[in-house]
Amino acid sequence: MEDPLDTRLYAEPSGPQTGSWRVSGLPSGPPQLPPPTGPSLDTARAHMLALGPQQLLAQDEEGDTLLHLFAARGLRWAAYAAAEMLQVYTHLDIREHKGKAVFKTGVQVDLEARDFEGLTPLHTAVLALTTAMCSPGFCPRVLSAQARDRLSCVQMLLHVGADHTSQEIKSNKTVLHLAVQAANPTLVQLLLSLPQGDLGAFVNMKAHGNTALHMAAALPPGPPQEAIVRHLLAAGADPTLRNLENEQPVHLLRPGPGPEGLRQLLKRSRVAPQACPLRTQTQNLD
Repeated sequence: MEDPLDTRLYAEPSGPQTGSWRVSGLPSGPPQLPPPTGPSLDTARAHMLALGPQQLLAQDEEGDTLLHLFAARGLRWAAYAAAEMLQVYTHLDIREHKGKAVFKTGVQVDLEARDFEGLTPLHTAVLALTTAMCSPGFCPRVLSAQARDRLSCVQMLLHVGADHTSQEIKSNKTVLHLAVQAANPTLVQLLLSLPQGDLGAFVNMKAHGNTALHMAAALPPGPPQEAIVRHLLAAGADPTLRNLENEQPVHLLRPGPGPEGLRQLLKRSRVAPQACPLRTQTQNLD
């Protein structure tokens, strides 16, 4: 008989978390774990160790692993502990269409865990964060407790090595595309500040032909759009790239006087992209 693992065991002080996880086709469900006296990393680590690799690597009927669900709910202690264990199993990021790593036991596992929507735990965490930051009454200068927890999950996944360049299967979006699409300059800046070998290549990755700069140009005019466009250009976004409709980012700006400043900025950058200080700095580091 299958027993649900109640994610309320890992509830954070920010508020109650609900939901359960059920795996189909496993010989036995996860053990019933005693509720912790309070949220702590040590408690979560003990619970993950008790579950073992079979339960941590299993996917439910929607393809979600425990790490997907913990990240979606902003359960940072549980997500961190699960990610640590999955690192041991070389299974933090699983990509179905790429190669496989081999354990010393000879058991093969995928390199990047994806649910049936094609999302990695990092994609799931970013989507959950953008939802929390788009809620009514949200103030970007003062994060809610829920948004802080979900931001912590994103930062934790990046810290333990989640691949920020992974593209979700349906539309090839990276987490940067998702952050831009959500008009979230704070998250965009976080992703662009990650230590990486080729920032220009990352910022210019395409999702169905559109770069993050294309998506930013198509946003409604306003301070978030301007901040995102400037962050992307400073990171080396190429305004001369064209999408599948042969459009450059400047062509996607809304008509009217609102985005006129960005229109001029994109045109100037199109003429002299080498003036970008972050791009020059990145090239010098390569």
